[in-house]
Amino acid sequence: MGGVGACCHILHVNADAVRKGLLAELKLPANAFINPLHMHTKQPTFLGCHVANILFAARGGLPFTHVYLHTDSDLPYRPGLGEHIRAHDLGLKKPNIFDPDKSISMWAQPVGADARLRNFVYANGGGVIYQSRYEGMFATRELMNEIMLQMATVWPFDENHWRGDYPYEEFALPTIVENIVRHRNLRRSRHAVMTAPSHGQYGLGSRMPLLAEHIPLLKKEPPDVFSAKFAPSEIDSPVRVFARTALGLAESNSQSTWVASSGGEVVGALG
Repeated sequence: MGGVGACCHILHVNADAVRKGLLAELKLPANAFINPLHMHTKQPTFLGCHVANILFAARGGLPFTHVYLHTDSDLPYRPGLGEHIRAHDLGLKKPNIFDPDKSISMWAQPVGADARLRNFVYANGGGVIYQSRYEGMFATRELMNEIMLQMATVWPFDENHWRGDYPYEEFALPTIVENIVRHRNLRRSRHAVMTAPSHGQYGLGSRMPLLAEHIPLLKKEPPDVFSAKFAPSEIDSPVRVFARTALGLAESNSQSTWVASSGGEVVGALG
């Protein structure tokens, strides 16, 4: 919105963080807004917060053209994300088919037990559940609205159901997306965030943060990777210093083209 590179950041701050005084500590630029709806977030899923942010932007009349989903564990380190998003209709890699009856995943039982997911799959043809990470997903405003409306039709939007005993967004969201886009000719890309612990060359365990030794690997990632997780918590860690320098933010406070927000205590973004 607002021209080349311009973006709008919508932040969700959870109720516990508000109670602890986080709002008083936040210093935000003019293009960042805090959603006044503060839900009690908890793992393993935060999709409801992103939906609430999209509703906040729409109700506020913000003229956004695309929506980008971002969490606080994502570390943007490569410029050009804004241009990349505008060049595509959808950013979400082709998901894998997930069979709860054959999978050894820790989520197999709760996914298989979700009657609403099964009913959607069988009612809309194919009989297939898909799985994919959602961090770094983006879509045009119209397409994201359609995706979220379909989700709300199948899973009534309340902050209890969308935050349950498995990460709904990693199963329900790709299943809905594939159902909606399978007969459309879209400019499609992968999601913009790379998850380092899922790649063997990084040698990281589940949810382990990136280290200085991983910087050369980040530089070698393909050009459609603009962000990586999990970000180290220390603001002056070598990886964060590298990212700020790469984005031209080390000595400057100028607005960048990527869409920033954070997850857990603060989640969700659009631009």
